[in-house]
Order: sequence, then structure tokens, then C-alpha cells
Amino acid sequence: MSTKFVKPYIIFTKDPAVIPSDLGVWGYARRYLPFSEEAPEAEVIDHLQEQRAQLWVGTGCAGVTEVTDDQNMHVWLAGGDLDGLLDMLPSVTLWAGANDCVAVEVNGRKGWSRVLKNFDFVRKGESMLRYV
Repeated sequence: MSTKFVKPYIIFTKDPAVIPSDLGVWGYARRYLPFSEEAPEAEVIDHLQEQRAQLWVGTGCAGVTEVTDDQNMHVWLAGGDLDGLLDMLPSVTLWAGANDCVAVEVNGRKGWSRVLKNFDFVRKGESMLRYV
């Protein structure tokens, strides 16, 4: 796993004429993000444009996070290469701590518990948390 820290790409425009799909990084990232009824692409774009979400892009992967009301950095969407996603965890954790979050939160299938326990995540209800 690399130790290079990355910053999230945050869409800094509120101009509806400039949507993230016009940006090269979005074209790359969107193919890895598992959009669904609960997380439709249009809603993700809105959250990014309103700076309520952060876009993380790695090698063969991408993720979207958002800070929750209880000050957790919630991994809203993530997909692509597992090693690439895991390489981003140190950066996500540092960014969360620098932005006054208390934990990084992941909701997902039980298989994620096996993977994330090696990265100091603990199960709490339906979530896995890594305290920062």
C-alpha cells in the first residue's frame, strides 16, 4: 500500500452550466461509482456542486464522502479496484480529522468488515467506524 496522501477533488462551482461531467476527472471517476436509487448520479452531482460531498479518485477507483450531522465522514459511494480504495484510506482519515470529524464511517456488506478490520475499523450496528 502506498503512503502518498491525496486530497479530494471538490467541485467548486455553483454554476449549473458547469456540471462535473464537463470535467475530465468526473468522466474518469463516474465509471467506478455504484449509483443506485438511494444514490442517483444527479444527487451526487448536486452534493458535489454544493460542496456537501467530496470526490476521491485513485488508481482504478473512486469514492464520494460526506460529513454527517454527527460529525462522521461517511463513505457514501465507493467502487473500483479494492487496493486503490484501501490506498486512499490514510488520506481520507487525515482529511476527516482535519475537518473535525470523529470517525470515518462505512456502511456495506458484511464482507467489508473482514477487509476493514485490518485498518482499525470496528463494527457499530450496521456501520463500520474508524475513529480519528
